[in-house]
Amino acid sequence: MEQKTITLETLLRMDEEFPHELALSDCVGDSYLYANNAIYRKIRNLVLDLGFTPSSQISEMWLDYNAFSLLTLTDILESRVLPYCSNKGTLQRMARRSPQWRPGALLVRSFRHNYLLHESAHCIAYDHLQKNGFESSTWRSRETYVLLLLLCEAYANTMERLASIHALLPMDKLLFSLNSWVNPGDSSLQFLSPAVRALGWSEAFSVCMITFFLLNIHSGDLPQSASRALMLSFCGSEEVTDARSAVVNMLVTDCSVSGLSKTFRSETTPAFFQYIGCAEHFSKYTKMTFEPNVLESLGVRSAIAAMAELTDGNDFECKRERSDELYCQL
Repeated sequence: MEQKTITLETLLRMDEEFPHELALSDCVGDSYLYANNAIYRKIRNLVLDLGFTPSSQISEMWLDYNAFSLLTLTDILESRVLPYCSNKGTLQRMARRSPQWRPGALLVRSFRHNYLLHESAHCIAYDHLQKNGFESSTWRSRETYVLLLLLCEAYANTMERLASIHALLPMDKLLFSLNSWVNPGDSSLQFLSPAVRALGWSEAFSVCMITFFLLNIHSGDLPQSASRALMLSFCGSEEVTDARSAVVNMLVTDCSVSGLSKTFRSETTPAFFQYIGCAEHFSKYTKMTFEPNVLESLGVRSAIAAMAELTDGNDFECKRERSDELYCQL
């Protein structure tokens, strides 16, 4: 039997049930996610508190971002403006023409997405880490600047992935996928929530962030020794049991397999650093080993601890009242 998919009219109505002054009413899914996804809301609040401004106003940077978003990170950080596409009006006009249309997976594949969650996380890490150890040398040392940007990317990857835990129901998954690089419907993410419960927020966050950091500087598969090094470096003083090691290994594998594509790591990341004039400095990190003392000496461990504390997820609550209409299959 063919699955029933949500109508365009219902999708827009559900999104508009959650207006908030800090949510973007012209961005499909933003109001809904701000109300119903605790990590999405936390990231929005933090980035606004830091003085960054989401904007759909057409400008040179907005055009550059929409044409070549992967190379505009430094422009976003310097301007403190977060570009996004005002895309809700398009669906509203389509709904007036065909309110009962059921776009299904076509909406995820072909509709213009926004990535404010990812870009906001970049900005938060950039500001916070400069205030916690990187400020004095960031602009004097290009190597430190590259390290800072790598940590920002790792934080953005981590927060998107952890935010997907809160995409519990079909409506959550649909609207989250329209506002993130992560598709919460990916079967590989099923292990993520149990891993967070098993390790606790701080340890799971740390394992994810260091894994994404290492993935961005190593285009190949991470060696088995990496998991052991991560366990010893980032899982606190508790005894390293076989059970905990197994959870960490699975979390590292999960991030490695479905978190970042090898194409992104081997082509996009090096190209970005070449574009900003830091290719040589980036190449030095690609030769880095996985030893805990190396990560410690670079300040990676303290940086990750600072970000884990800033975005403490122990009080995030997934439960909330739902409308029966949310349970339709997408």
